[in-house]
Amino acid sequence: MDFLPTFLDFIGKKPEDKNLDGISIKELLLNNKALPQRYLFWSYSNRNAVRSANWKMVSIKDGDKESMELYDIANDVNEKNNLAVQNPEVVKNMKEKLLNWKVEVEYGVEIISN
Repeated sequence: MDFLPTFLDFIGKKPEDKNLDGISIKELLLNNKALPQRYLFWSYSNRNAVRSANWKMVSIKDGDKESMELYDIANDVNEKNNLAVQNPEVVKNMKEKLLNWKVEVEYGVEIISN
């Protein structure tokens, strides 16, 4: 989420952690300035996803198996038409970005909450 980078920007501080996930959206909130194009990542349970422009790729792990789904969400908002087979280069590029993101944010660190 972009909360922490935005809060820090509002108080004029820089993040101490170079690998802070997210960007400040202060200028969007105050001046309606467009955000830069960027990759968006998220993870939930056995699914990881990355979005870039109209493309959304979802990686689904089931034991040792991993399947990839790719959607053009501008034309398929309900994600019914998996385009992964037709667009292997897009899948390859997005999978690489996803793997790099996992490393950057120390993916897999167990978070304990009460």
